[in-house]
Amino acid sequence: MRISFIICIMSVFVLASCKDDSTNGNNANNVNNINNTNNINNVNNTNNQDGGVDGDVDEDVIDPECVPGLTECSDCIDNDGNGLVDGFDPTCVSPDDRTEGEFTTEIPGDGTNTDWLDCWFDGNSGGGDDGCRVHICCMLNECPVELQQHYVSEECVGDLSQNCIDNCLQYVVPGCDCFGCCTVCSGGACHDIFIGTPMNFPTCTLDQFENPELCPPCTLNEGCANPCNPDDCELCPGMTEEDLPDHCTQAACGEGVQECLLSTECPETYYCAVGCCYPYVQ
Repeated sequence: MRISFIICIMSVFVLASCKDDSTNGNNANNVNNINNTNNINNVNNTNNQDGGVDGDVDEDVIDPECVPGLTECSDCIDNDGNGLVDGFDPTCVSPDDRTEGEFTTEIPGDGTNTDWLDCWFDGNSGGGDDGCRVHICCMLNECPVELQQHYVSEECVGDLSQNCIDNCLQYVVPGCDCFGCCTVCSGGACHDIFIGTPMNFPTCTLDQFENPELCPPCTLNEGCANPCNPDDCELCPGMTEEDLPDHCTQAACGEGVQECLLSTECPETYYCAVGCCYPYVQ
């Protein structure tokens, strides 16, 4: 009789232990899962209380895992609260860009040019390593007097060197040219503004991108540019798929360019910028 009673008590404890394990919401295999108490291997599943992935859910709808990097433009966080994260935020030019919300990168030695421009996407100032050299007045629709030193308008019509194009264009994100003139969109409006010299225009922000006095209008350099065309279902910086024309079922990238939602979907040394995988300078 006493033995039977002990066995019964032990059975109760075993059952209770099993129940605790099955309802553990802090399982180590649960990645980027918010408020999920029942699903073990669900990824990026928000407010999921009913088991998440099972036999009646298409696994293709599961978002890929975002792996945080060390900078604001690679940390999987919407740091400036505008609803755009990392490479989808027009203020991010690469995963090494340290500020999401400002057009400056805060990479040491980068963005210090004021008149002569080099490749904006190589993470440094100076054209010695990329072969690019263009005066800023060749880019702006109206050039401030204080920037016209050493400016010779006749030099603007010259072709860029092939060395510059080969070294820079591969890194240029959709909607921009090699020197930092970009088609930036927000609230249904798009403008070509110059973001490649933040020292010249420190008050130019995404909130002020329609103000030509703060964010100077520019013309993309056709010889070294990666323009975006929403009519072809291409996203411009600041756009999401909801901003595309009705005939677009999803965002598209250029020929041979992989589409993406996160950089983890791209090959190594590539970055998901405005929905497309592009290499970045190491």
